[in-house]
Amino acid sequence: MASNVATLGVSSAHAAIYFRKARQLCEGAVTEFDDERYDATLILAIHAGISATDAVCIGVGTRKNKESHDRAADLLEEVGSEERDRV
Repeated sequence: MASNVATLGVSSAHAAIYFRKARQLCEGAVTEFDDERYDATLILAIHAGISATDAVCIGVGTRKNKESHDRAADLLEEVGSEERDRV
């Protein structure tokens, strides 16, 4: 199935790298929240979500979004639908 989102092929071995990045960004968001720096919290949380999405899409579909950040959720939905169809 052709993707509706422009993607970049990536080895599934890179999924762990993106997951570690997501975790690091999430931990940073918690720290910023505790220090009442809410703009930084939001930015870090958004990027944590994008990195986590990349980790899943790479791990399952060996591709990541190469468009703007707002298409990350679209690719995650697309990859999830493809996996559901395989089961």
